Amino acid sequence: MKLLWIWPWWLVMIVLVVGLMLCWAGWRDSRHRPWSQRRGSGEQEHMSVGGRGSLNRHGGLNGCDWRWVRRGLMVAVVALMGAAPGIRTDVAEIGTNAEVYFVVDATGSMGAEDYAPGGSAGSGTAGGGGEGSDGEGAGGSGGAGEDQVAGRQRVDGVRADLTALAREYPGARFSIIRFDSRATTQLPLTSDLRAVESWAETFKLESSYTSGGSTINRPVEELTTTLRRSAEEKPGNVRILYVLSDGESTDPYAESGPRFAEAGAYVSGGAVLGYGSEMGGKMPVQGGYSGDGYIIDPLTGQPAISRINEAVLKEVAEQLGVPYAHRVGAGGSGSPGNGGSSSDEGSGAVNPKIGEGLLVGGIEELLEQGSNTRSVYNVQIWPLGMALVGLMMWEIYATTPRLRGALELRRATRDSASGRLAGTRGGF
Repeated sequence: MKLLWIWPWWLVMIVLVVGLMLCWAGWRDSRHRPWSQRRGSGEQEHMSVGGRGSLNRHGGLNGCDWRWVRRGLMVAVVALMGAAPGIRTDVAEIGTNAEVYFVVDATGSMGAEDYAPGGSAGSGTAGGGGEGSDGEGAGGSGGAGEDQVAGRQRVDGVRADLTALAREYPGARFSIIRFDSRATTQLPLTSDLRAVESWAETFKLESSYTSGGSTINRPVEELTTTLRRSAEEKPGNVRILYVLSDGESTDPYAESGPRFAEAGAYVSGGAVLGYGSEMGGKMPVQGGYSGDGYIIDPLTGQPAISRINEAVLKEVAEQLGVPYAHRVGAGGSGSPGNGGSSSDEGSGAVNPKIGEGLLVGGIEELLEQGSNTRSVYNVQIWPLGMALVGLMMWEIYATTPRLRGALELRRATRDSASGRLAGTRGGF
């Protein structure tokens, strides 16, 4: 057992010492008060113990004034509740040494409406040499028509994939880096899967009115610094990285090629996931009103079209040493390595199932999973609460007869006074 101190220890001691001193003073006063005063004030202890025992001249049983003993016990119980005794419990925890990092593209192009439910997912190969979706029709396999391209926004696939991937790593710690016109760490390393799911459900794309253009290199500095710090602090951990983007670059001042090689030195696995199609899709205005429509290309006066840049994404995957996969929609072939699903065409599912290829051989080969036991202390106040309730009921039981006696004495005094007043008036 351990005292956890809900109240500061000094406050508990003040309550205990002062309370017991008051009870002791009350007990001493009751012993020195004349019996006639105690009866006159109605402070006679109720006595009903099966007919045995006797109430002494101090209102106590066998020489003990139970009123102040009872109140002293109440003070002690309240002080002990403030000290909060706790009982140790051993809790088994399952954990891993995995750190999973998500780099999420939140630029306006991720709102393009060419993430097609019912499309197929291109295959990926470890080391970034995957085939992606080259040669496929935009948004679907086998030369799917334009009517199949129009569908959900790319960000819908990102939300679903991010959540599905996180669920594949039970016990891991997760971090999210978002990038648009700048890169920021949105979620520091945490083992709370619900925090990841909540972020995925609620994050919004960059406002179209404040956008400064996009480039795949924008998160590089933040990512590299984060991975380097983790490697220095915990070199034995496994770091897994997922980059979710369309690879598009609209910043005229951006570098000509990806710069992820340094970050790749700290990565043990993961994947680069591409969203969008070669045919492209229109981009709704972000951060405005629902009637703002689509982003307009100033050169043509028509809605601007965003297209996936798979060449850039594959180069990022090669520098990181991870697979690349084109994430198009539900209804993939389900072959290992492409993240496809065996679901039926047109099922309406948001994204293909996460396959083993995107986990780089499976979690068992990457993680040192195990369980450990830690001790926690649980505060046990309820027995003290029950004891305090019992003492309070005892106090009420003992006080009620005295109150009744005081009321009867007051009534008798009032009646006697009334009788004397009537007699005095009759004499006149």
